[in-house]
Formats: sequence, structure tokens, C-alpha cells
Amino acid sequence: MRPPTQYRSATIAASSISPRFVVVLLTGILSVGSSLGWLSAAIAATTTHASPLAPQAVLGQPEQATLLAQQGRRGRGRSTGSSTSNSFPASVENLVRQDLARRINVPPGRLRVTLAEPKVWNNGCLELAATNEICTQAQVPGWRVVLSAGQQAWVYHTDQTGQSLRLAVDASKADLPQAIAASVTQAAAQQLGIAATQVQIAKFAKQTWSNGCLGLATSGEFCTQAETPGWQVTVAGRSQQLVYRTNESGSVIKLDTAASGLYPAGLPKNVSRTVLQAAAQQFRVPTTQLQIVQSEKTTWPDACLGLAEPGVFCAAVIVPGWLVTVESGGQRLAYRTNDSGSLVKFDRQASNVSGATGLKPNLIGGSELIPPLTTGVIFRVVTSGGIAGQTSAIALQANGQLIQGQLQPNGVVTPVKVVQVSPAEVQRFRQLLEQQNFAQFNRHSYPAPQGAADYFTVTLSGPTVTARYADMVQNQLPAELQNVVQAWSRIAANL
Repeated sequence: MRPPTQYRSATIAASSISPRFVVVLLTGILSVGSSLGWLSAAIAATTTHASPLAPQAVLGQPEQATLLAQQGRRGRGRSTGSSTSNSFPASVENLVRQDLARRINVPPGRLRVTLAEPKVWNNGCLELAATNEICTQAQVPGWRVVLSAGQQAWVYHTDQTGQSLRLAVDASKADLPQAIAASVTQAAAQQLGIAATQVQIAKFAKQTWSNGCLGLATSGEFCTQAETPGWQVTVAGRSQQLVYRTNESGSVIKLDTAASGLYPAGLPKNVSRTVLQAAAQQFRVPTTQLQIVQSEKTTWPDACLGLAEPGVFCAAVIVPGWLVTVESGGQRLAYRTNDSGSLVKFDRQASNVSGATGLKPNLIGGSELIPPLTTGVIFRVVTSGGIAGQTSAIALQANGQLIQGQLQPNGVVTPVKVVQVSPAEVQRFRQLLEQQNFAQFNRHSYPAPQGAADYFTVTLSGPTVTARYADMVQNQLPAELQNVVQAWSRIAANL
């Protein structure tokens, strides 16, 4: 909404001024030179370019007809090619198009005026006053304009010139419950740091979400798996568009950051954009149906981001990058990227995708990682849990020493038993780690079934890789990881 324009000074014959008009006029005069300045700012006035009104504060039907006829004479002869009055000024149409294009983020050329009819509004707010807004009571000649973009339509109220205009409703979906509209408007106002009166609802549609979290679950959030009817509401404010999801009553509201063009704190926009595009292409859904639910800065062990394909050479260099988790329709999709987002790889093992085989892993959070390997150690296994809650560790050093003992907070294994493994055995184990692409399981955790007890958690660590599993699900691990576990068992048998 544009701010109200200042009144022009005018000389009006006293005999022709109605008492109601005097109140309006005095309000404007007093607000200039007194402490009522705040009131003046709140009063919505008509534009200075609007046609002058008769002195009466309220026009009767004859006067309204005269004003409408004057509008027709001024613009007669123009044809828009749509269902508009041929007296509708092109300048007003352009202003309305530009305003709506900015609100819903589409090119003005995609918007079509389907109806434009002259109106006389009963106040300076064009009969669309916001809550607690004070409106001048002078009648304002103008237009009621309907624009469409495909199957959606929007209604505008304007003055004669289009300098004062207000969005009324999305005419194709005029059944958004008031409680939901109010809740979403308030949420958007808080998100944007503006008053609720500065937020406009641009469009909305009924939706059925995949779960109780509206398809936007955050890490660790429990969601009922029943389909949830609700709404998708797009609002605009401060030249920014936000998309919200709600349940049917409006008691649950979630901001769709991906559809709103917002990204997790710290995650570069280029990385977010390329990951969403990759997911949209791979799963054949628009990016508006994808939500980035988790992102973490990390490093990958090679130029293939630890996801080498057979026959593909990967330079053995440490690559800084990101692990990004995307949700789509209740499925979790994990992607690995380099630092700039120019390289993106789908991590199937870390993804919870329908139709994929094997046990689905969780992601090991940064706070859950145990100390990294110390210098000279090429592989380490830490076993903890059981009824006694014991923790033991075995570390294999590059020189062939196999050390069994207790893991210290600094990552050192305090020896209890030390044996020597042959260089050939060490070399074979290193080759197996590479052949089985152990790096693809970095940060993967394969937990025990819910409610299980008396099991051990096994954490496998390489120089740049950490994976974890519960011993009771070992036979359900991916084949490559099982091969690593079995090879390690042969090494540990030397103790």
C-alpha cells in the first residue's frame, strides 16, 4: 500500500460544506500544526491526481452516475482485447499489473486484465481498510480490476489514476478461513520484521500434506504419518515473497524456506540452489515441493566426494564441502557437494528413499562424533554398550601395530595388549577400504530397532570417515560395509 498523499489546499464556499466534510477537513488541518501528526499519518487519503469531488461528503446515486459517466468520457475509445471496459486507462492497467507482478514474482506480461469496471468507493481506503486504519470519508471514483494468470485471479480497487490501489482478494479461491489468514499474516510479519498491515496475502490453495509436520519435518521432530489436509499460503511484504504451509485449522504453521527462496543459515545460496535443482530433476518434482531440512559443513576424502564410481579416477585430495539433506513427500534425500556447489552427488546410502534396499541410516551429528584418529593410526574400532556399559577400542597403526585398550578423550588408545600385523596384511586391508569405497559411509549410523536392549554400538573410523552400527543389525548393513566389518574381524583376530 502506498502512503497517503498530502491534501492540496482548496477554497470552498462555506454554504456548500456539509458538517461531515468539515470534520474531515479540520482533521487534516489540525494534523499539520499540532500533536495530531500521528493521526494524519494514519488517515488514508485519495491521490492528488484524482478528479475533484463535489463538496458533499456523501454522494447520492445521481452524483455517482455522473462521476462514472465522466470516467467513461475521459477514456472512451480504448480497447484492451479482454473483458474490460473500453474506457479503462492504459496507465492504470500498467500500474496494477506491475503491483501484482511484484507481489507474486511473475513477469507483468503474464498477467491479463479480464475485467475493469468503474466504481465510486465510499472512503479513501477504497473500501479495503486494514485493521484499526482510519480512512477519509470522502467518496473516491476509481476502478475495480480483475487480473488473471492461468486459473488464478486477483481483484484490485484503485482510484481514477491508479496512484492509489489496493489488492482485495484472490478471486479464484475466496474461501481461505479468516483465522488462517490472520495467523499466516502475523507469522510473516514477525519473519520480515514489519507490521501485519504491511503483509498482503497474494495467493492460497488447499493442499494435503504427507504427514503431521506438513512435509517440513526438522531433524529429530516426531511426525504423525497420516495425511494432513491444510493450506499453502503465499504472502508478500517488503518486496519479498514467503510461502507458508498450515493444517486445516491453522494451529500448525510452517515456513517453506525452499519455496520462499530462503536458505539455512551459513549454507551458500549456490549450494542450496544446485542441490534443490538436482533433487527436483532426479525425483521429477518442482523445487517448491522440496525442503532443505539439514545442512552441515564437512570435508570429503577425495575429488569424488567419497562417492567414486567403478572405473572413475578420483584425485586423493581433501575436498571441503557440504552434506545437505532434502525432504520430499516424506522421503529424505542426502547430497554431497563441494564448497561452491559446482559438484553435487546423490548419497543413496544416507537417503531414505522408497524402493531403495537395505537398512536406512541416520546421520551422525557433529556433537556425536568421537575424537579423530591420532597420527600414525589408519583405522580404529570403538565398541561400547552392553549390560555392563563397557567401552573398548582397537587401533591399527601404519607400522602394523595392533593396539587394544581404552579410548581416551584425546583420541589415544591406552594399550592393554599390542600385537604386530604383517605389512602385507595392512596393505590388503587398506586396499579393501578403497575397493569397498568405505568413504561413502561417512557419518552414517545404522541404529538398533526401537525398544531394543543389550546390544553393542560399533564405531568405525578411518582418517576422514566415521561410520556406526548396532551389532544386532550387522547382517542388514550394506554389502560394502559388511565386507569392511568382516575384513576388520580378520585383522582383530590377531589379538
